[in-house]
Amino acid sequence: MKLRPTSDNVLVRLDPLVTTTASGLALGAPVREFGDKLISGVVVEVGPGGYGYDAGIIDERKPLPPVKYFPVDVEPGDRVLFGRHAGEPVDIGTTGVATHPKNESGDEYRIISNSQIECVL
Repeated sequence: MKLRPTSDNVLVRLDPLVTTTASGLALGAPVREFGDKLISGVVVEVGPGGYGYDAGIIDERKPLPPVKYFPVDVEPGDRVLFGRHAGEPVDIGTTGVATHPKNESGDEYRIISNSQIECVL
C-alpha cells in the first residue's frame, strides 16, 4: 500500500534500533536517539506543501495579508532529526493502515508535519 501524505506532512521511516556498537559491544537498551529528545529517520514520501500567512504581526484593523504557498523543505531520501513524540505512528502493511507502528518487515513509520522536523542530516 502506498501512502501519499497531504498538505505539509512527511512520511518518515525510523532508523532501526541499534543494539551493538561498531566494535560488537552490546548496548543495555536499544538506541536510536540523539541526546534524550531527538530521533532520526529517512523521508519516504512528502506532501505537496501547505498554505498560510507570512510570519509576522497581523493587525486586526487591516485586511488579512494574501495567503502564500509554502513548499515542504525536505525530499524523499533525506535523513532528518525530529522530536521523540513528533507525529503519529502508522502501519504500512498489506492489511491497510492501522495505528500500530510496525509493518511485516519490522520497519517503523511516522507521519509528521514539516514544521516538526528539526534538521536535515
